[in-house]
Amino acid sequence: MKAKSSMERPARQPPGLWSGIVANMPASYFAIVLGLTSLGTVWRVAERAWQPPSFVAEWIHVVAGVAWAALVAFSIVKTLLAGAGLRQASRSGLR
Repeated sequence: MKAKSSMERPARQPPGLWSGIVANMPASYFAIVLGLTSLGTVWRVAERAWQPPSFVAEWIHVVAGVAWAALVAFSIVKTLLAGAGLRQASRSGLR
């Protein structure tokens, strides 16, 4: 029989689908929104030069807005799910 060391973590319950997605979401996903917004802005500038369809820029900005809202909602849920861990990490400082 193997003795448990004090360094082993207790077994965690498997997370649900959404909690697993939210817990593993990095903050760098917000760069996707910046890229989409830039693409929509560049499309608007291109409308003046080459007259491509103008609705495309509007739809790109709508998708960027929806993606931003979803990421903010996921970040809030992530904060609520990991409240104790975040408080402990904020006390320990940056490493």
